[in-house]
Amino acid sequence: MNYDIRNIVKHTSVYSLGRLLSKTIGFFMIPLYTHYLSPQDYGVVEVLTILVVLTNIVIQGGVSAAIFNLYNAYDQEIDKKQVISTVFVFLTTISFIFLIILSLFAETISILLTNVGGYGHYVNLMLISFFFSTVGSVPETFLLAQKRSVLFSMISLGTLIVDLSMNIYMVAIAKLGIAGILYSSILGRLFNSVCLVLITVPKVGLRVKFDKLKKVLRFAYPLVPAELCLFVFGYSDRLFLSHLSDLKSVGLYSLGYKFAFMISFLMIQPFMQIWQQEMYEIKKRVDAPEIFGGIYTYFVGAILVVAVVMSIFIKDILAIMSSSEYWEAWKVVPIIAFAYIFRATYLYFQMGMFFQNKTEYLSYATIVGAIAVIILNYFLVPNYKELGAALSVFGSYSILAIISFLISQKLYPIKIEAIRLLKLFLAVSVILALYLFINIDSKVLSIAFRLTCIPAILFGMYIGRFFNNIERNKIRQLALSKFQ
Repeated sequence: MNYDIRNIVKHTSVYSLGRLLSKTIGFFMIPLYTHYLSPQDYGVVEVLTILVVLTNIVIQGGVSAAIFNLYNAYDQEIDKKQVISTVFVFLTTISFIFLIILSLFAETISILLTNVGGYGHYVNLMLISFFFSTVGSVPETFLLAQKRSVLFSMISLGTLIVDLSMNIYMVAIAKLGIAGILYSSILGRLFNSVCLVLITVPKVGLRVKFDKLKKVLRFAYPLVPAELCLFVFGYSDRLFLSHLSDLKSVGLYSLGYKFAFMISFLMIQPFMQIWQQEMYEIKKRVDAPEIFGGIYTYFVGAILVVAVVMSIFIKDILAIMSSSEYWEAWKVVPIIAFAYIFRATYLYFQMGMFFQNKTEYLSYATIVGAIAVIILNYFLVPNYKELGAALSVFGSYSILAIISFLISQKLYPIKIEAIRLLKLFLAVSVILALYLFINIDSKVLSIAFRLTCIPAILFGMYIGRFFNNIERNKIRQLALSKFQ
C-alpha cells in the first residue's frame, strides 16, 4: 500500500486527545456537582439536556456528514467555501427561529420533561446554550474538513478552560446551582462559537447557494429517523424516570450511567473507529472467519473484564467522588456496564450486513430495539425506578445483539469461540461474586483489597484455561523473565 497512513494517525490522535480531555474534565466535575447539587437538581439538568439533544437532531440531523460528503465532492475551492457558508447561514437562521419559538413555550416544555414544571427559566438558558453550540458547529466541521487539527484542539482546550473555571465559580463560589451550570455552558459555547466564527467567516463569507443547500438537505435529513431511534436508546430512560418515578431517580441513574458509559467511550468507540477499515482488510484472507472469531473473543472479553473491575470498585469510587446522597447510584453501574457487552456485540456483528450491502437490516434492528426499550421502561420503571431503567437498557441491547448476531451469521458466518468465552464468563463471575460479598468498612483497606481483583481475574483466566497453549507459554515465559 503506497498511501501514507501517518497523516491520518496524526490528525486522529490530536482530535481524540481534545475529545478525551473534554470527557475527562466533565467526568471530574462530578464531585463538584454532587457536592453542591441534590440528586433532584442533578436530575433536572440531565432531563433538560434531552431538549438540546432532540432539538439538535431535528435541526442538524446528518448535516455534518453531508458537509463532508459535498465538501469533498467539489474540486474548486470556491465551491467548497460556498458549501460551508450556505450551511452556516441556514443552520444559524433555523436555530435562532427555533430558539424564539421554543422559548415561548418554555414552561410547557419544562412540564413535559420534568413532569412537575417550574423550570421554564432553565429551559430558556438551555436553548441559548444550544443556539451558540449550533452557530459553532459548521465552522468546527470546516476545521475538521481542512484537517486543521492543532487549531481545532487549541480552541477545544480554551473552551474547556472557560467551562471549568466558570463552573467552579458559579457553582462552588457563587452557589447558583442549576443556573450556574447553565450560565457556564452558555459562556463556554459563546467563547467557542466566537473563536470558530472569527476564523471561518472571513474565509468563506456569508453567501447562500440554494442548489448546494438542496444537496446537503437531501443527504442529511433521511438520516434523521435513525438518529431519533438512537435518541430513544440514549435518553428515553430519563423521560420515563421523570414521569413514572421522580427527578431524584433521574439524578442517581444519570450519575451511575456516566461511570458505566466510560466503557463505551474508552473501549468500544475507539475500537469501532479502527475496525470500520480493518475488517475489510481481514475479509480478504482465507482464514478470515477464524480471525474474526478470535478478535471478537478478545474484544468482548476485554469489555467483560473491565465491567467486572468497575462493578467491584464502584462503591468505593462513589464514596470518594460524591456525597452520601448519591451512593445508591452504584446499583445501576454493573447493569449498564454489562449491557455494553451486548452493545459491543451488536456493533461488531454489523460487519456481515456491511459485507453484503444489507444495511437496511440495521434500520430494522434499531427500530425493534427502540420499541423494546420503550416497552421495558414502561413496565419496569414504575416498580424498580433507576434499576428498572438500567434493566431496560440491558434488555434492549441484548435484543439488538441477538438480532445483529443472527443476521450477520446468516450473511457472513464466522467461527465463534463459545467455549473460551464461557470459561472467561465463569471465571470472572466467581471473582465478581467473591469481591461483592466481602465488605470492608475502611475505605483505604477496601480499595487495597479490591485492587487484588485484577491479578485474581488474570489468574482465574489462566487456571480456567481461557488462554490457548501458545498464549499460556508466552505468559509463562513473561512471568519467568520477571523473576530472573
